[in-house]
Amino acid sequence: MSGIGTEIRVFCYAILTGVLIVAVYLWIRVLRRLVAHRLWLINLEDACYWAGISVYTFAQIYHTSDGVLRWYIGLGIALGSIGMALLSAVFVRAYKKISTRICEKRVKRVDKSD
Repeated sequence: MSGIGTEIRVFCYAILTGVLIVAVYLWIRVLRRLVAHRLWLINLEDACYWAGISVYTFAQIYHTSDGVLRWYIGLGIALGSIGMALLSAVFVRAYKKISTRICEKRVKRVDKSD
């Protein structure tokens, strides 16, 4: 590994890895809200998630920096994870606000028609 360009590329891959870690878990949470799960199935899903994410993260580190763990890789993963979590929270908040307004307008229309 040589050059600042390579280091920046590795940092960007680390950020994307962090984003993917949170995005995959958000999809698992959506699935859990759509379909009821028993506790043992939730535990199995979480175990598979963490095993898969661990293998994926290891493979990313191995391929992008020849297996050398550098501090900025951890920082990039953390920044990507935090950024994705905050972004998803903003989207969820906006979705709830918009859907509440739409439902209130529908209720008002129904009330007026009576």
